[in-house]
Amino acid sequence: MILLRFVGSAGAVMAVLLIGLAFVLYQAIASTRKRVALGLAAALGLLIAIFPNNQSLWSRLHGVGVNQQADIVEDHPGVALLRRFENGYYLMYIQGHSQSCLPVCTVHAFLGAVGPLVHPAPERVLVVGVAAGGTPYSAGVNPATRTVRAVEIVAPALDLIDRSVERGGKFGIDRLRHDPRFELIVGDGRNDLFVEGLTCDVIEADAMLPHTSHSGLLYSREYFERVRAAPNPGGIAVQWAPTPRTIATFRSVFPHVLYAEPALLGRDSPIQYDAARVAARLDEPPIRAYLADSGVNIEELRARFASVRAVVWGPAEKSAVADVNTDL
Repeated sequence: MILLRFVGSAGAVMAVLLIGLAFVLYQAIASTRKRVALGLAAALGLLIAIFPNNQSLWSRLHGVGVNQQADIVEDHPGVALLRRFENGYYLMYIQGHSQSCLPVCTVHAFLGAVGPLVHPAPERVLVVGVAAGGTPYSAGVNPATRTVRAVEIVAPALDLIDRSVERGGKFGIDRLRHDPRFELIVGDGRNDLFVEGLTCDVIEADAMLPHTSHSGLLYSREYFERVRAAPNPGGIAVQWAPTPRTIATFRSVFPHVLYAEPALLGRDSPIQYDAARVAARLDEPPIRAYLADSGVNIEELRARFASVRAVVWGPAEKSAVADVNTDL
């Protein structure tokens, strides 16, 4: 872990190779099988000479092309890479998986904005997962929102945001660091909910892909039960719904659920979703200007909000499916 923090994966591998080379050279001196030892030493020396540095290593592993650029931060929590394509489009990878994009992707803008636009007074918003910042930025779309707290467990992702801002990066990420409404935190979002007992008006989570390690912890019945207890009266929980099992688990916890693909909205009282009204809000000058700063395709986003065919489940339809995600 110490090596990863200071020299990265490539440096850690290099340290192991150097230790191996030292051992083989010792054997070449002390052993009677000098030819074998010298052959191994030559092979290790060649490997040390050609082994890439950390930048090159992770760029190759992420498939970064010769005409593309990559910014990489690695620490013991993991590795994050911001890849710039030839057309000026960016993708952020966390632990090798593509997580978010700049300009802000329509789906992340939808997931971040749907809760604050549906809630009548979303003063406090909590977002679990930051990546490149598209979802938490979009969660600040409502002028009524006073604070957006966003928690990211992989610290290098926030380091990449800081680097981009220092270099003049836009697409809204500059506001994440300069607008006092936003608070970006390195940590586990469950700590805010389970330990600190944070309450808010909207909680949004699309932090992990469902096939990644430990993702079940953020799609489990126990997690959703704590999320249900966190919002202020009338608060809304928003959850990305990547799988049918996620939907079933969410429905098993919340009495009232509205499915606006790909988002689940849940709370203890019915949720009203007027597609035309929500879509029309995107034309309000403050909201439109705010979204334009992120580079999101506003017409595409409006079409997504307007085309939602909401599926509503109440207590009578509460999922009784046994096949749900649990922490056990």
